[in-house]
Amino acid sequence: MFFLIESIPCSSKSASIASTTAAYFSGTVTDNDGNPLPGASVIIKGTTKGSITDFDGNFTIEAFVNNTLVFSYTGYETKEIEINNEETINIKLNDGESLDEIVVIGSRNPNRTAIDSPVPIDIVNINELIDISPQVNLNQILNFVAPSFTSNTQTISDGTDHIDPASLRGLGPDQVLVLINGGIRWDANELKVTDNFLTDGNQTDQRTLNAWSPQVGLSYTFSPRFSSFVNLSRSYETPTLSELSANPTGSGGFNPFVDIQVADNLEGGIHYTSRKTNASLVYFSITTSNDLVAYELADSPGRTFYQNAGSTTRKGVEFLIKTSIQQKISSSNHLQLCQL
Repeated sequence: MFFLIESIPCSSKSASIASTTAAYFSGTVTDNDGNPLPGASVIIKGTTKGSITDFDGNFTIEAFVNNTLVFSYTGYETKEIEINNEETINIKLNDGESLDEIVVIGSRNPNRTAIDSPVPIDIVNINELIDISPQVNLNQILNFVAPSFTSNTQTISDGTDHIDPASLRGLGPDQVLVLINGGIRWDANELKVTDNFLTDGNQTDQRTLNAWSPQVGLSYTFSPRFSSFVNLSRSYETPTLSELSANPTGSGGFNPFVDIQVADNLEGGIHYTSRKTNASLVYFSITTSNDLVAYELADSPGRTFYQNAGSTTRKGVEFLIKTSIQQKISSSNHLQLCQL
């Protein structure tokens, strides 16, 4: 019986073990001047396995001998190093192509926005909002669906009652460079009276009072402290029930000579804002039409009737300044000059 014995050199056996057993390798990534590069990427080529350098540029990675490590950092050239038996790997990255700008891209909710547009656009279904929220005008709806949008009713002067300045992401109209705020509203008011006691005459009647209420505002900031604005709007007011019920014809039902009163509002001015002082100079003009005027009839003494017959125009200038004297003390002054 014969036996064949083959000898294997020790050096070859050691090399085979070293190339098939994973080990930990560490090192430092620096620039040409020896400064550490925190956040540099260290990836095993051909895989998704890797590591990131710490604040001092140090890293540790588990890999095999003969694996290739790919070192990269924003603004620097990428370098590839093949691992040998050395456990410490120190790398210097050369300056690469300089960056002119960094563009940050965020994600958008596809259920609400147009994701293929260059800027985010929210798509809001008004029909759905009507069923789930009690808001009745555009500003209130935007307050409800857009957390970055805020609009509050102003009562500084006659004209501002019909314009609600908006703020975007906490920036008011005097801080946003150009802000356009507009909308239109349609109101249909139906009044109906049914008389079930006909012994003294039939007072049954029905009236529908409809009106459009458009508004538009433009604000422009031309310096950190100064901004200008222009607001245009139209508002309306329906007659009261007492004005409608006073029928001068003597027949039943509503007064046929009264209708909606309309007001056209124009407002423009300049705002000044500093750390301690806020000031504004505003010009306003309000023109009303179909104003209700009261009168009496000779055959109905002591009873007042109404009809749309008048119009008015109010113009004026308003100046408002508020100054902070101390931390808990402030002074506010308001002056309004009006011409009827």
